[in-house]
Amino acid sequence: MQNEWKNNNDDHFISFNELNVGEYEFQVIGANSDNIWNTKPVSIKIRIVPPFYRSNAFYYLLGFMLIALTAFIVYLRFRAAKYNRILLERTIDERTEEIKLKQKQLEKSNTELMDGILYAQKFRKPFWLVRKY
Repeated sequence: MQNEWKNNNDDHFISFNELNVGEYEFQVIGANSDNIWNTKPVSIKIRIVPPFYRSNAFYYLLGFMLIALTAFIVYLRFRAAKYNRILLERTIDERTEEIKLKQKQLEKSNTELMDGILYAQKFRKPFWLVRKY
């Protein structure tokens, strides 16, 4: 950052803008009212942490959420497929019952028709051919 001493004159503050992530040591020396300077600096260690969205924990959380979202979408698709399969099975069962009912009706109609044809065949022979004894 700054390796040289900076004279701040009468200002009693200093600011450093846009520091990068890392560890820093801030050293300060001062002078008294007689303008006698300290020879040994006072230091403070400062650690600048990254913003939450640049931390490893955030990346792990983001990865976990992505995996969880993918798993949830897959779960929803399987659940929808299962629901559609059950609905299709119900529809097939209903249609099968309808077909069975129609088949029974056709068999009944066919039996009635065949009975009618057989009855008509009995009378088909001319009456004059029938011998009486």
